[in-house]
Amino acid sequence: MTVGHPQVRTWPSDSYGERPANGYYVVVKVTAKADSSYTDGWFVSPPDFHAVVKGQHYDQDNGHAYEGATDAERNTDLSATLAAGETVTGYLYFDVPSAHGKIVYAPNSDGQPLAEWSY
Repeated sequence: MTVGHPQVRTWPSDSYGERPANGYYVVVKVTAKADSSYTDGWFVSPPDFHAVVKGQHYDQDNGHAYEGATDAERNTDLSATLAAGETVTGYLYFDVPSAHGKIVYAPNSDGQPLAEWSY
């Protein structure tokens, strides 16, 4: 899995949108690729990810996160069940209180992260 360089914004992507409720929009491009030898389906979806800033958890539905992504970014779908060697690419967007934090991949029911990326 790769998480691209974050785009940090303090304004909405559309002129009629709202400014971030928490101060910053963070938008990242994510690509997930199943190993070519993997024989079970690997389900990937946006709810498996969240942002962490100063120990606080932020989901995509916190604040005005939707307003921070462009139409093109919102129209990509990161949700997929991947077979061996398949990939999916999409965007995640968060409304957070800092231009610096972590993007966390935690698909487990216990919430423990499998991977983290600093921004």
